[in-house]
Amino acid sequence: MKENMSNKPMTATERKELRRIIAARFALLETELKSRRNAIKIRIENEMRDSKAKDIAAFEERIKELTTDAQALNEKSEKLFAEICKAGLTPIPLRHRNSSYKNNSWQFASDLMTINIIRKLDIANIDNNVQEATKQLLNEHGAAKLDLHKMQLQIEEELALGTIVSEEAQAFLTRIPNADKLLPSPDNIEVPALPATK
Repeated sequence: MKENMSNKPMTATERKELRRIIAARFALLETELKSRRNAIKIRIENEMRDSKAKDIAAFEERIKELTTDAQALNEKSEKLFAEICKAGLTPIPLRHRNSSYKNNSWQFASDLMTINIIRKLDIANIDNNVQEATKQLLNEHGAAKLDLHKMQLQIEEELALGTIVSEEAQAFLTRIPNADKLLPSPDNIEVPALPATK
């Protein structure tokens, strides 16, 4: 009786090719997971920013009103300074540190006073919040502790040492997880709520 071809042990050539395919698939998986982590991080940041967009717009409108008030106050300051000079007096100059918000602020400056008003708002600790939310999500799916290299070596070791038959070659490939099992796509995640400001 003729021996079934599927029950023959894998040849050295077949094992070598299977090892090459395993390595290629793990390399592809690593690239895909890296891309997916970045996409998830971007999705979390965008959702956090969207959740605060109305607040930012409302407060920036109030800042515009404050700017108008500051302009009027600045005009009063310049007028008062002219009167002070006319009376033969001069304010003692003070040394001010340059504001770290200089590029993002309206600045009104006269010889009598300086007013800095921050022009643009952002979410407090946005970078830390995004990092923490991303870490939390990766932990929930086990992706943060995933060691693809170790997983690949274990599969390749079993391939090298095991006495398997050819039909089991495909079974090795099915043991390589796809990205969806390790980390959901950015569209399928629930973004953690933005924590309250301390």
